[in-house]
Amino acid sequence: MTEPSPPATRTCALVGPGRAGGAVGAVLVAAGWRVGRVAGRSPDADSVRAAAALFGAEAASVESAGQGATLVILATPDGSIREVAGVVAPSLEPGALVVHLSGAVGVAALDGIAAVRDDVELGALHPLQTLPSVELGAARLPGSWAAVAGPPRVHDLATELGLVPFTVDEAEIGLASMAEVGPGGHHFATSHTLERYEHAFYRPILSDWRNFETWQEDGARTATERANRIWRQLLAEYEPPPLDPAIADALDTFVARRRREIDLPRKRRGRLIHMALGITSAYGDVVRTDGQAGEHQR
Repeated sequence: MTEPSPPATRTCALVGPGRAGGAVGAVLVAAGWRVGRVAGRSPDADSVRAAAALFGAEAASVESAGQGATLVILATPDGSIREVAGVVAPSLEPGALVVHLSGAVGVAALDGIAAVRDDVELGALHPLQTLPSVELGAARLPGSWAAVAGPPRVHDLATELGLVPFTVDEAEIGLASMAEVGPGGHHFATSHTLERYEHAFYRPILSDWRNFETWQEDGARTATERANRIWRQLLAEYEPPPLDPAIADALDTFVARRRREIDLPRKRRGRLIHMALGITSAYGDVVRTDGQAGEHQR
């Protein structure tokens, strides 16, 4: 009796059978996905055939990689993502999610798909983890942070893979601002910086970033002195959070009882130590008395 085929809604395709693609593919399979097709430079390439055999998938061309898949992973080198996206676009199923794994380019690298297919979703998922091999990479991915961009499905996919996703969109990356400034320039006056200065600029709690003259005129306080002032201020301004009176009474009762239970053995130990010291002192008196008697006898 043959086992039923996995449902099409859980079929993915892998374009780029390297370490990253293989590791992500292995984690997808562990999460219940089926790898339907593996594509690379050529269906006959050794890496493509090896990955296809590993996942029990079909070794396919890039032009046909998206057929039958609701998820397509582009795990190619950064520089070839745009080209591969344009080639794979015609084979994509309506409603499919296409995700690349690069951390150097954003979702805009998939514009070749967006230009001809408005019936698919595009995203980026970049694990912040080194993947030295398929096996080690698959073991390391769960629990790793991952930068994600695109629709909510990308975030959900990262969570399903056991990753810890955080969103990084095109505006946050600021590639357009970098291009605007260019080599040798600065970002202080760009619109990208001015729009984010108030909420994105880190203001240090302890270190003093003022110039030397201003710092000196203000008392020239050292980091140790500033830290001392900060903790005293925090302690003085502290307000206990609200607590239900019944819970507060129960906690007070518990603390009082435990203090009595802990203090009792201490008192017993104290009496024993006191007795031991008394015995030692008495023994010393006896020894001294005997010694003096012996001297008299001599």
